[in-house]
Amino acid sequence: MSELSLRRAEADDAERVFNWANDPATRAASFSSAVIPWSDHAPWFATSIDRPDRHLFIAMMLTDGVPTPVALVRLQVDPNNSTHAEVGVNVAPEARGRGVGRKALVALADAARTLGLQQLLASIRPTNPASVRAFKAVGYNAIADAEIGGQPALRFTLDL
Repeated sequence: MSELSLRRAEADDAERVFNWANDPATRAASFSSAVIPWSDHAPWFATSIDRPDRHLFIAMMLTDGVPTPVALVRLQVDPNNSTHAEVGVNVAPEARGRGVGRKALVALADAARTLGLQQLLASIRPTNPASVRAFKAVGYNAIADAEIGGQPALRFTLDL
């Protein structure tokens, strides 16, 4: 295993991803700050791991020689353009501040190329400077400001 690798998310990852998604810092950085109930998450996750237009990956890093899950990364293929996808990243609370987000974004871009994607799009809350720095550091370019769910959003793209 290299420093960071991706594997496809599996049904056994549902609880881990649920806990990461409901971490207070994650909720604060999300476009909806409401806690996600298990009754919503469980069917979403079960469906998501089988959808051909949604690719969920678990980023893995070696910790004391043991592969450890450190983030969820997602590609949501655009229904109007199958060569474009929206990116989502959620770094595990215990892995933050170690460059995991940047490494996961690089690995995700490689996975996207393998899937035949040509452009990635990210939407980030302006109040999330760590994500803005991570996306810029790996080559994403700012394109426009937007609004998502009534919240301001910064939009970034990466041509593959």
